[in-house]
Amino acid sequence: MNLVPANGRLIAGWDSPHVREVVGEMGQKLLRQLETFGTAEDAKWRMSNVDFSNELSKFSVTCEASSG
Repeated sequence: MNLVPANGRLIAGWDSPHVREVVGEMGQKLLRQLETFGTAEDAKWRMSNVDFSNELSKFSVTCEASSG
């Protein structure tokens, strides 16, 4: 994960318990900005209102506001 350039971002699929575990194990050693996405309530980029009917995929994307 720290092979990502210093000005880069680590994009993590937050619905995966394995991804959460690996990121958690890095703790303070994770030296990159972390961006999370998925359907999980605590994902920074969250997909909701999912509709896969009628041969189309429709959904809403929301982004958690930064606190800084």
